[in-house]
Amino acid sequence: FTVSDYVKETLVNRVGYNRNQLFTTYLGIDTEYYEFDSVDVDLELPDNYLLHVSNQSPIKNVGTLIDGFNKFVDDFPNYHLVITGRGWESSLQEKCIKYGIEDKVTFLGYIGSIKKLISLYDGAKLYIQPSIHETFGRPIIEAMTRGTPVLTSKRCALNEVAGESATLINDPNSGLEMANKMGN
Repeated sequence: FTVSDYVKETLVNRVGYNRNQLFTTYLGIDTEYYEFDSVDVDLELPDNYLLHVSNQSPIKNVGTLIDGFNKFVDDFPNYHLVITGRGWESSLQEKCIKYGIEDKVTFLGYIGSIKKLISLYDGAKLYIQPSIHETFGRPIIEAMTRGTPVLTSKRCALNEVAGESATLINDPNSGLEMANKMGN
């Protein structure tokens, strides 16, 4: 079983698996994402924010997300960026300080509560997954389940998972393209 057709094709083409022996079974999400009504869960958040949920990894492309947000905030100064996940703070705070947007970017760290994640998705004006490589991209379907618009890379499995329900970034290494699509 594979989590996406992208993984299936990778196993066939790079490893030599027999295509007929592989079956794609997409990941699901907890039923709470459908059942839970968002409530205040003691998160101090700005009114207008864009959201990114991930762990610290270069493939998540959060440095370019910061570059794009820096350009975006010139035209939309009332917006903020909220980033969740372990380890981002030290590696990206300096970039935010360099750009002068440290007061516009909030690093929440790891969010272990589904209710808090749901509230984050519900409050976000846009969910952004600018990854360079993903085998699935579960936060995309979490955001979509909550009705949050999604902006994601047109790479690997992200395009497959998002389908026509998201705005796609053709070049996730372009902060300018990302900024332009954030504003549309």
